[in-house]
Amino acid sequence: MALILLLARTSEAVISTATRSAPCIHAFVLPRRTTSVRCISISDTIERSTDVRLFSTTNFLQRPRGSASSSSSRAATISATAFDPEQARLFEEERIIAVTFDDKPIKAISKRNGHRNQKGPPLHRAFSVFLFDTLGRLLLQKRAAAKITFPSTWTNTCCSHPLWTQEELGDDVQPSDPVLGCKRAAIRKLEQELGIPSSSLAPSDFTYMNRIHYISDSNPEWGEHEIDYIFLVRKDVELNPNLNEVSETRYVDPRELRGMIRRAEINRGVSREFLLAEEAAAGTQRVGGRGEGKVGEKRTEEEEVGPVQFTPWCRAIMEKWLFVWWSDVGEDAKALEKHRDVKRIFRIGRVDP
Repeated sequence: MALILLLARTSEAVISTATRSAPCIHAFVLPRRTTSVRCISISDTIERSTDVRLFSTTNFLQRPRGSASSSSSRAATISATAFDPEQARLFEEERIIAVTFDDKPIKAISKRNGHRNQKGPPLHRAFSVFLFDTLGRLLLQKRAAAKITFPSTWTNTCCSHPLWTQEELGDDVQPSDPVLGCKRAAIRKLEQELGIPSSSLAPSDFTYMNRIHYISDSNPEWGEHEIDYIFLVRKDVELNPNLNEVSETRYVDPRELRGMIRRAEINRGVSREFLLAEEAAAGTQRVGGRGEGKVGEKRTEEEEVGPVQFTPWCRAIMEKWLFVWWSDVGEDAKALEKHRDVKRIFRIGRVDP
């Protein structure tokens, strides 16, 4: 099988289509400030296999053998006895959707088995919702400390997994509609995590933008390996967060989010001088902020204190697409059409926390 690896400053991937007659070659272009990675090609033997572990594509952007996770210095391996009881119950009972490299369902697996790093987390289906209010502000959540993966980190409005059910696979309609299944799962989780009544949301409220394929470690034992369906919603909602899932919520405008991103990058070890030079070259200005007060209110440098960390999938989406999409989030959802790419899977690769 041929291997190709391209390095560049953008995260867009060029992917060829697999055929049964020959292996496909996948060429990846890596995002800025990501780790070096290895890429594999996928042959038709994977299509015929029944072993879910093959579909984890363990070598897909795998760390060199013997190296440590970038997050291992931040978090020790979590013992099962230390799990929050409710999170442990969901980890064992919920069955998520293991998928092929091309996002075809294979079988149901537990959330626990879907997130173990021992042999590379099996590739599974997920969704991420970015919800905006009618003032144009984005709703963020901070994941609760009880979460098993990426605890106490900021992320988009809601991110989780559709379950292996007819409704959330989208198999109750013909042809099968996985986008509809993910929308239904998102409505369920927005209520479970943030207390947004499911009766106040409909699948038509969700604009499907694209899919990304990424992998990331939360700590040496647990991680994510997902094909993630990205949705935008514009709606005023009532919040009643479930504190077992969410420790804090915050509405931000673009300036305030850029300030949080700057703090997160500094927390990750990127120098302030580098960020300022990069912003100057791009003609942008990022300011600090806590997301409080009037929309668009400028924050002071004194407020730019304290550690901030984003989940890797949220950071990848923000860096590549979010701010471009944001300007077209409004009453007319058709304005987003030019940004949608519903057929391609963007191979983001390994994203460090």
